[in-house]
Amino acid sequence: MSLYSGERVQYSVFECRLTPQQLDRLRDRVRPLIAPEEDSLRIYVLCAECQGRIESLGTGTIELEDPDVYLL
Repeated sequence: MSLYSGERVQYSVFECRLTPQQLDRLRDRVRPLIAPEEDSLRIYVLCAECQGRIESLGTGTIELEDPDVYLL
């Protein structure tokens, strides 16, 4: 079983490039970990044209007190 890692771009925002099969597997693995009445997991699928139009302002880094490693 392999794990797919995403790039953390904000405290709770990750960018991941996944195949459709990897995305299905991610959903299956995360679903039992969240509390639907409290948590919100949002997945935004971007088309190739949209990915080419991503705009990023600033080069700030993410400073976290939480030393855990997050793998998606």
